Amino acid sequence: MTIMQEKETADKKEAVKQIFPLILPKYNMILTPRSIILKNDNENIMIDETNFEALQKVLSQIFCINTGPMEAQSFNPADKKAQEIAEKLMKARKRVAA
Repeated sequence: MTIMQEKETADKKEAVKQIFPLILPKYNMILTPRSIILKNDNENIMIDETNFEALQKVLSQIFCINTGPMEAQSFNPADKKAQEIAEKLMKARKRVAA
């Protein structure tokens, strides 16, 4: 949540302002220095340091964002051809990373 406090991260704040209405269109968003408040007629939701990491995990799963080392971003090939493609992709990733 420190991103909301840093002055040089205006582009990231703008990205947050653009993505939340797509994810939660029925809520109005308010950015504060230490939290994001989502409001509608019936409820208020506050995203802060206590629940920000959980939100990140959920959004990563929803949008299929893989983070971490390449080995942790494993493939689950369905057949032999898919296995060959997965191996080629891993080799290419390792070449690019080197």
